[in-house]
Amino acid sequence: SALMNLKYTLLLCGMCYPLPVYANPTPDCDIEKNTKITAQAPASLLPCFASPSPAIRDDYALTTFSHILRTGQVSEAALVSMILDIQEQLRNPRVKQYHKAFLTLGLAEIARVDRITPFLNESQRKALVGTAIFLFKTTTDFTGFDDKYGYIHQIPHTADLVLQLALNECISQHQLIALAQSLKTVINPSQVVFYHTNEPDRLARASIYLFLRKELSEAFITQWLEDVSLPPNGSWEAAYQSKKGLAAMHNVKGFLGRLLLTSYDKQNERIALVHAHALTQLRRVR
Repeated sequence: SALMNLKYTLLLCGMCYPLPVYANPTPDCDIEKNTKITAQAPASLLPCFASPSPAIRDDYALTTFSHILRTGQVSEAALVSMILDIQEQLRNPRVKQYHKAFLTLGLAEIARVDRITPFLNESQRKALVGTAIFLFKTTTDFTGFDDKYGYIHQIPHTADLVLQLALNECISQHQLIALAQSLKTVINPSQVVFYHTNEPDRLARASIYLFLRKELSEAFITQWLEDVSLPPNGSWEAAYQSKKGLAAMHNVKGFLGRLLLTSYDKQNERIALVHAHALTQLRRVR
């Protein structure tokens, strides 16, 4: 049966993870009940995003949630209810970091539905933009990957949310600018962080989709790329003398490199502009 197949899969996953995955320590995450889930009730998967087991949180809950939202007919009322619930949980200071990161991906999935078939009103969409900015601004855990808990990947997951918002034609010029400026601040965080789990790739992808919006002028994009490439202490030569400087060099080079690869050989004039300016800036970071 489907239930037995799921149990077997989770038990196999348990061999790969230190935590006993089927003996789920998250009481509100009822796997047996959720295997009978319908497209009308994806919210019952949200408690599983709090599971410390990556097999449940990622392989099961997020995968199932994404599949339902991308293939099922979820009511607008259910979608609005979930988006409000997730945003409230994300602003709870006691939320676990691995839980927060996957709530963010859940939010990105709902944002994807809204950009394909708009259902949010202007105020709700404004709140969603505000949540993305809030997440970038308040992230202090840059773990990336943990052997016990799996991915604690807040920055890339927030970038995925921004990507969906950038693709949404209902997002205004003012909101696009605010998202771009917020994303700019995490390319090289104020903390000493050496990105090491594919963060630059996800940030570059989100940036490209922002830059494709005609509401962002070429002058804005050019200035944005110059700002991103500024050294932390006056010159890139001085960056070699501190961990903060070395981290900045590592992160900025990583981002500009991924931006170059993402924009390479594209026929779109705006992306060609991004490619040329990214190359110019990368040559200065040394």
